[in-house]
Amino acid sequence: MTKRNMILKRKRNDKYTTANEPLIGYQENDSIITQYPDMHKAYMDFSNTYSIPTDNFILTNGTEESLRICLSVIRKMYDEYREFCYMDNGWGLTKIIAEQEGFYPKELKSTFENEEYEQVIENKKIYNFPERIFYYAPISNIFKQNIDEEKVLSIPSNVVIRDEVYTNKTLLKPIIDLTEGLFVIGSYSKALGCGIRLGYILYNSVYDEYFQHDRPNYISPLAAMHTKICLPSYETRMEHMRELEEERDEYFREGFTTPNYITMKECDYNGDKERIDKKATIDGVPYVRLGMLK
Repeated sequence: MTKRNMILKRKRNDKYTTANEPLIGYQENDSIITQYPDMHKAYMDFSNTYSIPTDNFILTNGTEESLRICLSVIRKMYDEYREFCYMDNGWGLTKIIAEQEGFYPKELKSTFENEEYEQVIENKKIYNFPERIFYYAPISNIFKQNIDEEKVLSIPSNVVIRDEVYTNKTLLKPIIDLTEGLFVIGSYSKALGCGIRLGYILYNSVYDEYFQHDRPNYISPLAAMHTKICLPSYETRMEHMRELEEERDEYFREGFTTPNYITMKECDYNGDKERIDKKATIDGVPYVRLGMLK
């Protein structure tokens, strides 16, 4: 495996295009369009914003790229042909990305076992098999999801990819200490704006050489500008939405409400059908996901 060069601080030359940048952009003096970002500064800003050592993360162009890079790294570390396990009714692109990266996607049927709106794997025997990747999102795009990470990782050849795009919980911890075999992906999309396209991968430092090899050379200048902006917590965003929507949205208190959407039983929703942007069925019960009121 070719070892990549370290991310070094580069002096910006105001007179010359030293990084093959276009001389004429859409707006001649707009550096967001005409210049590559200073990646050393972006990494330093992100590291300082969240107090994370630079050997515990890489920056990406969104969660989609983060998942692709995770699977690329896993393929390099393990030669075995692996199943990519994910729960039904989650992010639909996971199956496609797994196939593109050379893994066998295995959709796991889920149920509401402990609490409503929280998916768990119905067949617990899957936890006993080795050489598998388990992907899940504590808050997914319609329900909550939960897997037994400890049991999965008790088998050394297993890997967990935890998608925190909706919560960014691990990123916002005072101390980030990730066990081996666990990769956390996320982005700024659900908290600040999907157009920013700033993603990240958090991992144990033992994997740093692999991730440095596969990291993107650049993120967008807009994304780089946001590396020094600390995301608000999920709880803060939820409180803001409560202040904004509770009085004017009759469905805000119904079902499972997040800062980004509301999920409820289809039979309990009598509003505008155009507000429904996703449907799912768990344990034979149909549910709908509603967009938030603008």
